[in-house]
Amino acid sequence: MDSPGFLAKLKENPQEDEQEEMCEVEGEESVTGDVIAITGLGGHAYGSWRGRGKFRRMWLHDFFKVDFPRCRTMIYGYDAQISGPGNQTLIDYGRGLQDAITGIRNTKKLQQRPIFFIAHSLGGIILAHTLLETTRPPGASEPALASLYKATYAIFFFGTPHRGMDIDHIAQMIDGDENHPQRRLLNQIKADSPWLAIQLNNLRNMIDDRKIVSFYENQQTKAPEPSPDGTRYARTGKLTTEVTSDSALLQLTDQNETKIPAKGDHSTLVKFDANGHGTYLSVKHKLREFEKNARRCVAGRFGTQFDAPPHADFKSRPETQYQNAIHKYGGQSLRLPDESKNGNSELTRTMPGEADDPNNHRLSGDGFNLGRIEYDKFSTDGRSHIGAQGISKAPVTMNLQTRVQPVIGLSLDVLSVRYGAAVPILLTRCFLVVERFGLRREEIYRVPENVIGVDQIKFAFETDTLGVNLINDNLFSHNVYDFASLVKRFFEKLPDPLFSSRLYTDFINATQIKYDLARRDRLHALINSLPPTHYKVAEALFLHLDKVQKHSVHNHMTISKLATQFG
Repeated sequence: MDSPGFLAKLKENPQEDEQEEMCEVEGEESVTGDVIAITGLGGHAYGSWRGRGKFRRMWLHDFFKVDFPRCRTMIYGYDAQISGPGNQTLIDYGRGLQDAITGIRNTKKLQQRPIFFIAHSLGGIILAHTLLETTRPPGASEPALASLYKATYAIFFFGTPHRGMDIDHIAQMIDGDENHPQRRLLNQIKADSPWLAIQLNNLRNMIDDRKIVSFYENQQTKAPEPSPDGTRYARTGKLTTEVTSDSALLQLTDQNETKIPAKGDHSTLVKFDANGHGTYLSVKHKLREFEKNARRCVAGRFGTQFDAPPHADFKSRPETQYQNAIHKYGGQSLRLPDESKNGNSELTRTMPGEADDPNNHRLSGDGFNLGRIEYDKFSTDGRSHIGAQGISKAPVTMNLQTRVQPVIGLSLDVLSVRYGAAVPILLTRCFLVVERFGLRREEIYRVPENVIGVDQIKFAFETDTLGVNLINDNLFSHNVYDFASLVKRFFEKLPDPLFSSRLYTDFINATQIKYDLARRDRLHALINSLPPTHYKVAEALFLHLDKVQKHSVHNHMTISKLATQFG
């Protein structure tokens, strides 16, 4: 009997060759931009971005779906195998990229959506050529192509050989054949290529206000060598610097180009095994900054008005400003911008004996209760009044435009349809917080639930599931136990249990089978027969709990204890 597929992921985490749109977001209005990644010379649309560690993480998929849920992330793959029969040039690859992008951005609204490009090696050269073609006839007169240049807000170049690269070891793959169809391409990208020199000069003049982040490799790369049987090439040869730092940089001013040395060689500088990898953190911090400003800037280029969606950022919502302010300033009085007549709202914390407790930032309310979501029904000015019990008897006037959507007590199928993800976003975010802050916290899944703290986090998800940013919010990082409790509450409130009511008796009977192998096979068969959404959630839960129990020496959460909590 085959084991459930996800159990194998604990060892190897296999992935299919995904070359299409990967991170889907709910509703066109919530999308902040398109992330388009372009692979390098001899690259693989999926494998080129995949880490080489135990779990083979693919950051554009595994990390971006958590860190950038409002971006539509795609990969452009193309055939650039040097030893293959292809005879395409940079012009051909550029046309292919143009066609692919205009095909997916085929309406006026889509054409005016910001683009963040991530390009590796040759992919950066192809991108530069493509953008240059959109700024001159006939591209400049074609709306779909002209919009590409206007919509480009930022470019992340990884080891892009703007001044050419060392091709000597690559040329060995075509046996030095001067007439090989790939010789033209190699001549275009070799060091000191006249073709690239012209393109670089034009690119530097074209950049204007586009944000440029250039990463250059800080390790040498092993040259490709033929295998003993001569059937393939592998990077087992001498160390060489494929793209120098001078070639990898546009050499713009520091104000116009962020220059970052990346840990790794020419291949591994885009392979991250963990979301804490230094280079990935640089990408995340810059892209998060760009994401905030891109829509307004790009709208201005197209001469259109930018209308920000209400409460697009969790941290900017009025109620969150209120909570963060109280937490930060303790017993002080402060003022925050508001839309009331006087332009300000006064927030005063008056908790006797508790003002000095930095951990006391869990709120309940009179007119606004974080647990029951009750709004003041007696507002006379069209707004809801937020008053926090024991904090300030005078309510604070703030706008409440966010629609509350329950995220607990619904079936897994309903949540899957709503957010377009098999595993509910609440679970993936909570798992992430526990794994970042709680793996060494004692009894992480056994501490009794703090109802107010858990309700506060639940409320954040109910009002802005896709936008809530918990992993970097200091307010929430102190409450990791509340996230663990929210995970348990989620499973307790499922209308149909994770292991499905219709299979309950079968699971009980399976546990009573006397022989180990027969019992194991029966349990595996039952897990494999779970409804698809239940199976995917079980997969995510098991992988998460495996991480927790691996730190049992610190958190004391052994497999048996976890089984008791989730059984």
